[in-house]
Amino acid sequence: MSKMSSTSPSELFKLVEAGDRVWAAISMSGETVGNAAIVDLGGRVLVVDTFLTPRPAADLRQAALDLTGAEAAWVVNTHFHNDHCGGNEIFAAAARIASTEGTRDRILERKAALPDRIAEIEARLAELGGGEAAGGKGGAADPEIERQREELAHEVEVLRRMRVVAPEATFTDRLTIRGERRRVEVVAVGAAHTFSDAVVHLPEERILISGDVVLNGVHPWVGDGDIKSWIEVLGRLSGMAAETVVPGHGEVGRASAIADMADYMRDLLGLVEAAVAAAPGAAPEDLPVPEIPERWRSLYMPHTWPGDFPAAVRAGTRPN
Repeated sequence: MSKMSSTSPSELFKLVEAGDRVWAAISMSGETVGNAAIVDLGGRVLVVDTFLTPRPAADLRQAALDLTGAEAAWVVNTHFHNDHCGGNEIFAAAARIASTEGTRDRILERKAALPDRIAEIEARLAELGGGEAAGGKGGAADPEIERQREELAHEVEVLRRMRVVAPEATFTDRLTIRGERRRVEVVAVGAAHTFSDAVVHLPEERILISGDVVLNGVHPWVGDGDIKSWIEVLGRLSGMAAETVVPGHGEVGRASAIADMADYMRDLLGLVEAAVAAAPGAAPEDLPVPEIPERWRSLYMPHTWPGDFPAAVRAGTRPN
């Protein structure tokens, strides 16, 4: 991988050159959260993932236009999580949006459930109260309650503005997208970070845009995934011989990011299996949370580990 340069066309993300006319859009905000990418195919443009909300997605669309002189013709959603498809509406008028069948189905389920989710959060906010009500007789607000209120208020604001747009094009195995300059292979890899993940492979350039199947320097969320299958998928990704990896979270990396992710998953699976063996029949949330292995303690977001471990137990014990 040659030396990369970066620019910041938006306060919400930075662009990093991952290859010849291939740009990683690296999250720098809570409105983006996950990464995205822009690929100049030659005569047409592909965008991979669309961030969490419309505002950074609009900046991403403009960045693609500025860099290539063309509107995005294709958008690929690597999986169904909001931080990778929440900005679909910005691209829907000009681009064809594609995903696996499973990802489209789950996005449609989210769309149908959106009114109930908003009502649920509003009810929880009402329960928490505010100001003196949250602080009891003394009138001083409980910091933890205030934190919860702020998080819920932000979430409900985002959801009220959200227009969920599902992909119109789907594939079950792979989708080849061609331009005058290059082709890309969009590959359905099966269960890993979610039950239906996809990656974008540029075989001639040896670039892999991985979605959340590969992260770089960040603790992964595993609650919607399958750890055993994830390890197998990472083995297949290693066989693609990519030299540059645009991860779903974290900075652009080398092929070693795939191997590191597989090592992390094997270590996590070992901890899960040991915890389950020590307390057969115990509910995941009742199992003691082990310490983070020393190799992974420097990863971003270590504070999520105690809450994520019960989800890891479920993801590590799913039947194949």
